[in-house]
Amino acid sequence: MPATPQHGSAESVADLLPESWTSMHAPAPPSMVSGKRCVYYCRYSSEGQKESSIERQVEGCDTYARLHGMTPVASGHLFVDRGKSGFYLEGRDDLAALLQLARQGGKGFDKLVCEHLDRISRNVAHVMRIYQELKALGIEIHVTTGGIGLVDDVHAVFYGFIGMEQRERMLRLMSQGAWRSALRGRHLGGIPYGYRRGVDVGELDIVDMEAEVVTRIYKLFDSGVDATRIARLLNSEKVPSPSGNAQWTRSVIIGSAGCGSGILRNPKYVGVYIYGKRKWVRRPDNVSKTIQMRPSNSWVYGAKPEWCIVDRDLWLRTLCRLKLMHDEKVVRKPRERASGKATLLFHGRYRCVCGSSVVGSFRGASANRSLRCYAEFEGGRCDRSRSSSSTVVECEVLREIRDTILTSADLPAYAMEYEAQLRRIEEVVAKETKERLRRIAELDDWLEKSIDKAINKGGSDEDLERARVRKRAERADHRLALAGLPNVASMPRVDPASFVSLQNEIDELIRRLPMAATSEADLLLVQRLRGLVEKVVIDRPHGREGFTLEITFVPSALVAPGSSGSVAGLESITVRRFCPEPKTAKANLEETDRFLRAKAAEKAFSLTDEDWRIVADLVGKRRLDDGRWLMDAALFYLRSGRGLASLPPPFSSRVVEWRVRNFVQKGYWDLAYGALVEAGSPTVRALDTSRFSTIVRDAANRPPHVC
Repeated sequence: MPATPQHGSAESVADLLPESWTSMHAPAPPSMVSGKRCVYYCRYSSEGQKESSIERQVEGCDTYARLHGMTPVASGHLFVDRGKSGFYLEGRDDLAALLQLARQGGKGFDKLVCEHLDRISRNVAHVMRIYQELKALGIEIHVTTGGIGLVDDVHAVFYGFIGMEQRERMLRLMSQGAWRSALRGRHLGGIPYGYRRGVDVGELDIVDMEAEVVTRIYKLFDSGVDATRIARLLNSEKVPSPSGNAQWTRSVIIGSAGCGSGILRNPKYVGVYIYGKRKWVRRPDNVSKTIQMRPSNSWVYGAKPEWCIVDRDLWLRTLCRLKLMHDEKVVRKPRERASGKATLLFHGRYRCVCGSSVVGSFRGASANRSLRCYAEFEGGRCDRSRSSSSTVVECEVLREIRDTILTSADLPAYAMEYEAQLRRIEEVVAKETKERLRRIAELDDWLEKSIDKAINKGGSDEDLERARVRKRAERADHRLALAGLPNVASMPRVDPASFVSLQNEIDELIRRLPMAATSEADLLLVQRLRGLVEKVVIDRPHGREGFTLEITFVPSALVAPGSSGSVAGLESITVRRFCPEPKTAKANLEETDRFLRAKAAEKAFSLTDEDWRIVADLVGKRRLDDGRWLMDAALFYLRSGRGLASLPPPFSSRVVEWRVRNFVQKGYWDLAYGALVEAGSPTVRALDTSRFSTIVRDAANRPPHVC
C-alpha cells in the first residue's frame, strides 16, 4: 500500500499543481546557497601607514578563502582604498565600485571577504546599510580575524559599534597628543611662508629671503598700500608665492578675519605661537569641509622669540589698520579697480560740487580717465554734466601741492612744533620708564627677601603667600605698562630737505602722467600724496571754459608722515584753484618742456669726446661741418620722444628737422650708430631707433623727383 503524502508537502497537491507549474512561477534559489565566488576589500586610513598594511590584509583574505573553498572573481577580485577615512563613504572609489558590482546580481560575486568590519566602515549606520543591502542581494560578508567568519545581524551591529568606538578613542588620543605637543612649544600643522622645518621636531627655522618679503609686505601695508596692489607688485617682480607656482593674491596677504588666515594676521611673524584656533568640520553632505573657530579661552599660547621676523611696533600698527578696516566694512567706499593703464592718484578723494562722488572710466585705449559726477551719470540729478580728464585734474592738484603747500611759510613752523611735541613725549616716556623700573627693582628685592623670611620661619604662612601674589601681579602690570610705552625713536622725524625732495618727485610725477604705479617707490609716493589730500571738489559748470578745484589738504601728513595722530597747529586747509581750459591734449607739457630744456642745456644725451673720436671720420667731413651737432640732435630726438620740429635749444633751429632727416636718409646715422654699438658705447645702450626706420621707409616710398 503506497504511503500517504505528508500534509504540507508538494506531493500532497501534485495532482492539482504539477511540478511544471511550480518551476514556472518559483524564482531560482539565491546564489549564496551554492556560490563560491568572492571578492576582497582592503583599506587603510592614515597616510603614515604603508603598503604593507594592504599586503597583510590581502594575505589574510587569501588564506581564509582557500580554507573555506572560495574562488576569487577572475575579472577582478581586489578592491582597495588607500588613505581614506573609514567614517565616511564619500571619496572611497573602490568601495563604490564593489557595491556597483554587487548590484549586478548573478554577474557579480557571492561573498565579500575583509579583515574586519571596520575596514568597510567605522560608522555603525554605514555598516548596517551596506550589510542589509548585500544581504538583500544574497551576498555574504566574511571577516577573517577574531574567529567571526560569517557576519550575521548581531555581528553587524556589535562590531559596527566597536569600530566606531575605536575610531573615537583614536581621535581622542591623537588630539590629546597634539595638545600636549603644543603645550611643550612644538609647532604643529603646515609650515608658514618665511620658515622651513627645523632640525628638531616641532621647530621652525627662518628662511632669510622669504623673511625679507614678509617684512616688505608689512611695511608696504603699514604705509597705506592696499593688499591687492602689494600682490600685483610682487607678481610683477616675479617673487615666488607661498604656494610655489601660483601667483600672489589679496587673500594670501590679508586673509580673512573669520578664520585668522593671511600673512598679515599670522602671529608667528612676531614670535607668538597659537595652537587650536580653528578646526575642520564636515558639512552635512559629508563631502566638503568648513573651518570653525574655537573659543579663544581654549587656545594654547606660546612665546617663540626665535621665530620673530616682524618688528613689534610694525606688527601692532598693522593690527590697528586691520581692525579699522574690519570696523569700516559696513561703510560703502568707492572701489579702486585694478588697471594696467594708469593709477588714479587721488582715488576716493574726488567729489562733485553737488556733494556726490565722482566716477572715473577709460575711453578706448587712452590711459586718461573721464571723471564724471555719479549723481548726473546715474539719473541726471546734477547739472554738472561735463566730464574732466583725470590727468588734467591730477596735474593741477600736484601743481598746487608743489607751488603752494610745499612752499608755505607756515610749514617750517609746523615742523618745529612737531619736533617739540616729540621732545615732550620723549621726556614723559623717559620719566615714566625710570619710575616704573625703580618700582620693579623694589618689588624684586622684596620678593627675594620674602623667600629668606619664609625659610627662616620653616615655611610660608598664608598672609605672606597672598602678599607675594599681589607683589608679583603688580610687577607684571609695571612690565606690561613699560612694553606699551610709545617708542619715540621709531616715530617719523622731520627733515626740511624732504620738502625739496618731494617737490622734485612731484615735478617728475607730473611729467609721467598718466602713470601706472608698478614699482614700490611709486606706490609709496601715491600713498603719501593720498594722505596729504583729503578731498578734491570739482566744479565744471556747463557753458563755461575751465573748471574750479576746491582742494582740502592735511599738512600733518608732510611733517609727520605715517603718523595716525594729528599735530597741534596743523589743521586741514582748503585751497580754491581756478584751472583754465587746457590748450593741448598734453596737460603736463609745461613741466616736460622745462625738463627737456634743462637736459639739453647740460648735454645729457649728447656724444662724449670718446664717442666723437670714434665717429669723427665717418660724419665729421661733410660739406657742412656740423656732424657732431647733428648726432647730438638725433640722439636727443630719440631719447626725449619729442618731434624734430619741437626740440629745445640748441636744437630748436628752423632747419634742424630737414638736416636730421637728410643726415639719416644719406646713411650717416647708420654708420655712426653701428660704430658706437660695436665699440660698446653707453651713449647708445638700449636706444630705440625705430623712429629713424620710419624716416628711411618714408624716403624709400617717396616718388622720385622729376626735373
